[in-house]
Amino acid sequence: MTPDRATPLPPAGGRGAITFRAVVLGLAGAVFISLLTPWNDLVLNNTFLIGNNLPTGVVMLVFGFVVFVNWPLRRWAPRYAFSAAELTVALGLVLVSCCIPSSGLMRTFPGALIGPWWIARNDNQWLAVLEQLHLPRWIWPGFGGDGPRDWIADPVLLGFVGRWTGPGPAPYTAWLVPAISWGIFTFALFGALLCMVAILRRQWVENERLAFPLAEIYLALIDEPVAGGAFSPTMRRRSFWIAFAAVFVLYVYNGLWLYIPEHIAVIPIRFDLRDVLVEGSFRYLRDEIKQAQIFFTAIGVCFFLPTNVSLSLWIFFVLHSVVMMLKGTYTGDPAIYGEIDQHLGAFVAFAVAILWMGRGHWRLVFAQALRGHRAGEPHGRYLSYPAAARGLVLCSMIMVVWLCLAGAGVGGAIILVILLLSLFLVITRVVAETGLFHAGLVVPFVRHWTMLQHYGWSAPVSRETVMLGSMLEAIHYDMREPLPVYASHAIRVADRTLFQEHAMKMDDEQDRRRGRRLIALMLLTLLVAYVASFASALWCEYRYAGSLDVAGTSPLNPYGVVTIPQMRIVNPTMDYVRGPRPPQHDPLGNFAFGAAFTAFLSYMRWNYTWWPLHPVGYLLLGTFPSRVLWFSALLGWAIKVLTLRFGGSRAFTNLKPLFLGLIVGESLAAGFWLAASVLLHWLGMEYKAVSILPW
Repeated sequence: MTPDRATPLPPAGGRGAITFRAVVLGLAGAVFISLLTPWNDLVLNNTFLIGNNLPTGVVMLVFGFVVFVNWPLRRWAPRYAFSAAELTVALGLVLVSCCIPSSGLMRTFPGALIGPWWIARNDNQWLAVLEQLHLPRWIWPGFGGDGPRDWIADPVLLGFVGRWTGPGPAPYTAWLVPAISWGIFTFALFGALLCMVAILRRQWVENERLAFPLAEIYLALIDEPVAGGAFSPTMRRRSFWIAFAAVFVLYVYNGLWLYIPEHIAVIPIRFDLRDVLVEGSFRYLRDEIKQAQIFFTAIGVCFFLPTNVSLSLWIFFVLHSVVMMLKGTYTGDPAIYGEIDQHLGAFVAFAVAILWMGRGHWRLVFAQALRGHRAGEPHGRYLSYPAAARGLVLCSMIMVVWLCLAGAGVGGAIILVILLLSLFLVITRVVAETGLFHAGLVVPFVRHWTMLQHYGWSAPVSRETVMLGSMLEAIHYDMREPLPVYASHAIRVADRTLFQEHAMKMDDEQDRRRGRRLIALMLLTLLVAYVASFASALWCEYRYAGSLDVAGTSPLNPYGVVTIPQMRIVNPTMDYVRGPRPPQHDPLGNFAFGAAFTAFLSYMRWNYTWWPLHPVGYLLLGTFPSRVLWFSALLGWAIKVLTLRFGGSRAFTNLKPLFLGLIVGESLAAGFWLAASVLLHWLGMEYKAVSILPW
């Protein structure tokens, strides 16, 4: 993606990659992100500091460090400047930490332990179900009293949802037991995912040669400068800075409109036709088609994607909306029943396709796990294949045992762990192949058991298994900040800087030792981020009753405490407890259709180069990213098609820095308004949250 990699400068000062200062810089960035994110996202109600697979805060930190620290060092004290390899290490540690402070974990995890009890205060049927469940006390905060009817009035609960007003300090110690107990499961999951990423790397990078578009964006910022320069080749291009400045100034100007609307006319970057398209068939057209906002990051990323991917990201959504409109016109009901089951079928088919494509590699990995490594076989760059395979199995067994101790049946626990790992596998593949910076999947964790109820099996698993599965779905429902996406992109950047992009078969023992150290540092960073972000999240929840902006959102985190627990814990569990109801569709038939259609799209893509559609468009249909980003994806696709049609590959290459400037400019604009909100709050002034990137 960088326009010129010729004649790079040697690493600054001749230092190695994993230096003490690189590790300290990475850990400091991880702590900064972990502590600030809950306060920024919930209390200030700003644009999310992380928010997606291209974390806003990370782009801000990397850009700021490169421009305001490393550039002066390269200019006046080059022996102290950070090399690209050192920046890669720091970047990798900060990246993996981003899976914890917000939507990756802490936005939903505490709420999954509090929300069910808060909802039970006004739902006697749900309270009765909670009383019948045999779940251990150690999965919940330390509520006082003897049972659920006492717990729903406990100050630990009330202070979390509202604000701590009781005597003495907030009851942080009530969270020690669940922090440790759930931490065991969480870090077993993290360990399994890092092992999975280490196993996947050779198959996806060297065998299938996936693009990893987001990794290219990081490389464009931290790459070694050419001889005689201080910035990477991309950042030396004038078009980068023009695009950066244009987007940055646009968002600063439009943000000022919220404060002084009488003096500023906002520059529109959205359209809203909801008051126009109200007659006839158009009244059945979904609102997301009638209104949309331009997101420059989405346009920039889509410019770099293969055209079949960027086309699929919007055309499936548009066609789906047209089908809904036509159905509503002729039947009066635009709803398409069975979509959840179709998505589940598509997910299973996509996961099977991933496994099928890499079947030779998986066979090699697990053969080495059983018999050891043989001469001439690849070792594994970041973990040896025997260690990675055994680690994956061991961590998976820990999760299964944990779920069984928490009340799940053995069979149900195994299915839940497989489903959870498959979910992360699929989302990691989607982002690695498409570069979609805001991805999501609709994968219900307990739907397969309610489907069995529809076909006559009254109780396939225990209620406790369904409850625990629903809690896992609630905690990991929002897949915009997953660990394996961050880790896989961190090691992809490391391939280019630490290992100079040479093939894995050329690795020596020193290279493999460097890879293992990087994985170990990632685990350490995750532990630091878990402690820091958990503490920050609890402090925010117990200190503030609502957000500080003029909106005054209350409770502080309604999404994590009310919306997700209701939708992903209470409703699925209650549906299972009540038993099957007459369905409006055939669950198995819709599941089969979703799986077959995804298999068809995958087959056509693999076997015919002219085929224009990618299965990821159907897989993401109905998710938040597809609804919000479709118009920006259309613009990015159209610009790339026109560029290649009329300017060829040379014009495409020359425009790359410009579109990278759009991406960085939007992230830095979000950072500007974050800082402005903090400053106005400290000055005791009223402020208005300026939303830039999709929430």
